[in-house]
Amino acid sequence: MKGLKLDNCRRCGRLFSSAGVEICPECIEKEEEQYALLKEFLLENPRATVSEASKATGVPAGVITDFLRRGLLAQVNPVLNTELVCRICKAPVPSGFVVCPECQRKLQAPLRAREAQAAESSQRMYYNDIITRRRT
Repeated sequence: MKGLKLDNCRRCGRLFSSAGVEICPECIEKEEEQYALLKEFLLENPRATVSEASKATGVPAGVITDFLRRGLLAQVNPVLNTELVCRICKAPVPSGFVVCPECQRKLQAPLRAREAQAAESSQRMYYNDIITRRRT
């Protein structure tokens, strides 16, 4: 099959054929079960925190945080979203984000500078090519 490659599962480390997903089919199934259990609990307990939800459902807090970062629980329980923090400066971040906007800008600044420099150098090459062609 075209597009499949062997990869290790991000959760369990098992080797599997990946089509762009980071976790194996068994872990996907387990994750879907955990999500359904968590969603049901949060609909019944809308003010629950991550630790309370983890204790009540048996879903590890890290998995709940991962669901929050991916934006899967934003509509189910907005209270949980307040517990997400930037991985760099620990400022609160909205669901679906890993770093705050300020840290994101700081991380992107060097990349943008390199892109601008690369664009400028490739433009110079273009002009050099034109000059060389005119001379020949």
